[in-house]
Amino acid sequence: MNFLPDFLAAYASSPPLDLLHLETFWSVRLAGRPMAELEGIRIHRLWSEALGAAGYVISRRAAHKAIASRQMRIHPADIALFDPFGLAAGLVMAQTDPALVVQTDRIGDGRVPVFASDLIAVGMHIIH
Repeated sequence: MNFLPDFLAAYASSPPLDLLHLETFWSVRLAGRPMAELEGIRIHRLWSEALGAAGYVISRRAAHKAIASRQMRIHPADIALFDPFGLAAGLVMAQTDPALVVQTDRIGDGRVPVFASDLIAVGMHIIH
């Protein structure tokens, strides 16, 4: 079974949410009852911030809000996108249960970097 492709195909024909988080590696607070269930994957309203931006679906409305946001330019993407008191205020955020995406550095024993990035921040300054 192809959980992610099957889920995304079903999600494409459902009413869109503003931000649908497909992964998590941190505890999150979810609404008790799912908003929906697609292909056996429950979608719960997200009631907290969420870490990780390896897998999410963003609506056009939320993307426009993100592009215009100063938060996206000064914070890591996950912190900016999934902050319910910042950029995401007023947006409908949800989480898949179970999560459908995992970052490769979370797989295995962590001794072997898989798909390790060679990007580094050089001379990065945050101006307030």
